[in-house]
Amino acid sequence: MSINKAQIQDNAEIVLSRPSAKISVALKRNKKFVSLSTNNNLIARCFSSRVGLWTAAFMAESLGVDLPDVGKSIYIQVSSGVLWRAVGISNLDLKIKESRTILKRYLEEAEAQRASASGSSSD
Repeated sequence: MSINKAQIQDNAEIVLSRPSAKISVALKRNKKFVSLSTNNNLIARCFSSRVGLWTAAFMAESLGVDLPDVGKSIYIQVSSGVLWRAVGISNLDLKIKESRTILKRYLEEAEAQRASASGSSSD
């Protein structure tokens, strides 16, 4: 069964409506797209076009991992704040120059949140 963008966004909103320090997510890649899911609910998807894979790579970077190879998956735990930024990145249209400013900000914030969660920040 196919899932549309509105359903994916609804799934993401449900997950992100409950702040959490650790949410288990799966980043999966196949020939058609890269997906991000939690509890078998798709919360982000980037198609395997040139711009889609570019976006997916930035989404993976925000999660602190590399984009998996085709047919592979990565399972990680992230905070809802990091996840919010990853989902936000998946919805950016990187063909629009101004969206790159938002991308940079999301990546910086996600990195800071991951560092804070791992206790490697200098307070």
